[in-house]
Amino acid sequence: MKASVKFKICVDIMMTAALYACMAYMLVGEEAHEWIGSGLALLFILHNALNRKWYAALLTGRYTPLRAFQTAVNLLCLVSMAAAAVSGAAMSRYLYDIPFLSGGASLARTVHMLAAYWGYCFISLHLGLHWSMMLGMMKNAAAPQNAPRWITPLLRTAGAAAALLGAHALMRHSLLDYMFLRNQFVFFDTERPLSLFFLDYAAIMALWAWLAHYARLALIKMSVRKVK
Repeated sequence: MKASVKFKICVDIMMTAALYACMAYMLVGEEAHEWIGSGLALLFILHNALNRKWYAALLTGRYTPLRAFQTAVNLLCLVSMAAAAVSGAAMSRYLYDIPFLSGGASLARTVHMLAAYWGYCFISLHLGLHWSMMLGMMKNAAAPQNAPRWITPLLRTAGAAAALLGAHALMRHSLLDYMFLRNQFVFFDTERPLSLFFLDYAAIMALWAWLAHYARLALIKMSVRKVK
C-alpha cells in the first residue's frame, strides 16, 4: 500500500474518531467539544485537500444515477460540515470570539443541531459508498492470497447485524426527532458508560453506510440494465 494511501486512511480514521467524540457533546464537556470540533474541521479540510482531484472533475464526464447520488452526498457533507463549523464558532464560549457571528445564538443552535445530525448521516452514507473498496482491503488484510469463500458472506452478515443494531440505536437516541426538529433539546443519558454511547453511534453509522452500500449496488444494476 502506498504511503499516500496510508496517510489518507489515517486522516479518515482520526476524522471518524473526532466525529464520534463530537456527537457525545454533553458527555465530554463543552470546552472539550469545541477543541474536538475544531480538530474535526481541520481534518475535514485536510481530507478535502487530499481529494481535491474530485472537485476538479465535477464538471467533466457523464453523470450516471450513481455518480449523481455520490456527488449529492459529497456536497451535502461539505455543506453540513461548513454549517456545523460556522454555527459552532458563533456559539463558542471558550475558543472563538467572532463579532459578526456573536448574534443569533438561538438560530446558531438550531443550525448546529441540524448540521451535526444530518452531517453524521451524510458522512456515514459517504462511507457506505466506499464500502466495497474497504471490504476488499479487509479481505486482503485477512487473507492476501486466495481469500476463502466464507469471508465475503461473513462480512455481509456482520454488516447486516450492525445495521440492525444501528436501527435500534437510532430509535433509542431519537436521532430522527433531532434531524426533523421534532425535538430541539438533545437528551444524553449521563449514567450510561461513554463506551456504550460510542458503540451505539458506531452502529448508527453502520446502518447509514449499509443503506448507502446497497443503494450503490442497486444503482449500478439499474445502469447496467439501461445499457443492455
